Amino acid sequence: MITIGHAQQNRQTYLALNTTARRTLGDPKAVTLAWDPENLLLLVSAASPNDPDSYGITESSGRCSVTAIMRDLGLTPAEAHAMPARKHGPTGLVVDVSGIRTRSIRRAA
Repeated sequence: MITIGHAQQNRQTYLALNTTARRTLGDPKAVTLAWDPENLLLLVSAASPNDPDSYGITESSGRCSVTAIMRDLGLTPAEAHAMPARKHGPTGLVVDVSGIRTRSIRRAA
């Protein structure tokens, strides 16, 4: 499961990987995100923390801050939403975000 949520106290959007998701990705220290706007899919892939496009994952909670990228994508969740993820290749998970209640979501034209 992957959770995308919005912390009201600091207006931060986060992405959290549960233990199974982290293990599926090989317990990465960071992830990268790729967006499919036509199908509203998010690809979460294991990455090196040295990759400038990666988001570092906290070891204790499995969370990473994704505020800027989610804002850029027009995907700002109104509340925390846990979603199933399916394996995509050796180091990726795909999440369908079409069911998230959002403040905004940009759909492909």
